[in-house]
Amino acid sequence: MLSQLPDPGEVERLQKDVVEKRKAVDAAREKVKAEDQRLTAERDTRSATFRSIKADFDSKSSFYNIEVEERDQPGITKDVRRERAERVETRKQELNYLGNSLEQAQKAVDEADAEYREKVTKPVADAENAQADAEDALKKTTATFDRFAKLTVQKDWGLGDSFRALPILDGFESPTKIKQIVLNDLPI
Repeated sequence: MLSQLPDPGEVERLQKDVVEKRKAVDAAREKVKAEDQRLTAERDTRSATFRSIKADFDSKSSFYNIEVEERDQPGITKDVRRERAERVETRKQELNYLGNSLEQAQKAVDEADAEYREKVTKPVADAENAQADAEDALKKTTATFDRFAKLTVQKDWGLGDSFRALPILDGFESPTKIKQIVLNDLPI
């Protein structure tokens, strides 16, 4: 275990680096806090506008389909057919207008999402990635020693081990007894 002991100076340097990176993550979050609130509100507003236009578009689309079905029914007079065709054309123009509005609203939502990622998510993610890298470097340096230290603690001789090692109780699962495990189904 002692041969795996990492350099104390290196471990201390890596621990300080992890602490600095955690502070940098907190600072990055604090730095973008106001921008986060502003952009979140803007994204929510744009998303609500998009959903509203989408609902109108779906509703008008349904009415348009009903008008088309009524226009194409057999056995109606030319005047009624012309009147229904005019209503279909009106509905079609409404749908075109709403379709364009829907595209613009979707672009506005996408722009707000991109701005949020660029100004809020990216700086925090960069700081978090740097922190994760620092923690990984510390773990790599101390991993072998930590594994041996945990094993040593688990193998520590306790009061129960001392009791089971007494001469008369030695036959009942002594802690120093060799345990040979044999697999009968797997011959040598």
